[in-house]
Amino acid sequence: MLRMLKITGALLLALLLSGCYPGQAANFKNPRGALSAWIVYWDTASGQREYAARQSSLDSVSYFAASFDEQDQLFLPEELAALKLSPVRLSYLTIVNDQWLADGSKRLKDKALLERLLADDASRENHADEIITKTRAGGFQGVEIDY
Repeated sequence: MLRMLKITGALLLALLLSGCYPGQAANFKNPRGALSAWIVYWDTASGQREYAARQSSLDSVSYFAASFDEQDQLFLPEELAALKLSPVRLSYLTIVNDQWLADGSKRLKDKALLERLLADDASRENHADEIITKTRAGGFQGVEIDY
């Protein structure tokens, strides 16, 4: 019995010591991954300053955000429409399902809006076409949909 305990102890010790061997460290070529930033319509001045300070490390910028008016039409707030940062490798138009009403109020994350925009094949196709048109007209390389 004592002999069996010694053998078991020796095996456990060998297993423990072999598990502590550090081996080789992983060799990551780009550990930080892609870095992106948002420029928001309500504070473009701060966004421009942050962009200027970090532009060399950014891979992309998202312009936040295109919303919808009372007629369910996609629009980009004036503050963002006039803004173009360069050079940027990639610029995205962020689209949210917020609806701006004529009285100045907003419906945030409006599910009823989405139900109308995506109600049937024709409305979905119209919605997709509107997104593509707005994206191209603004000179963006892609979209980020935040519904």
